[in-house]
Amino acid sequence: MQALGKSLDVWTVGIAEPRISDMQAMFNETHEFKSQYLQTLCFEADTSPEDAKRFIEERSPIHWTQNMKTPILILSGEVVERVPPNQAHLMAEEIQREGGGTVKVHVYEVKAIYFRKA
Repeated sequence: MQALGKSLDVWTVGIAEPRISDMQAMFNETHEFKSQYLQTLCFEADTSPEDAKRFIEERSPIHWTQNMKTPILILSGEVVERVPPNQAHLMAEEIQREGGGTVKVHVYEVKAIYFRKA
């Protein structure tokens, strides 16, 4: 998604798998315990709040939607714990509002596969 917003003359179409489009929303919506885990994955322990904010804005594709004119299909699982489907919907709404590009979100049903010992 980031490439679609930064490398404008390279892409004629984009297809995105379930990924974080808005890191700040992910931090805000994640259970408090898990959000601390996200913090350690994304930032060094001594990262200042100003640097963390800059990092989030630079690396969240949702902040690059004003450049996205390429048609995009965003895929997401119906129940995906690591990246919830609302990340796909947030991105699509922002592309339509800011970028004016054509975007479609397809949320597919996730069926669990269980393996049993024979």
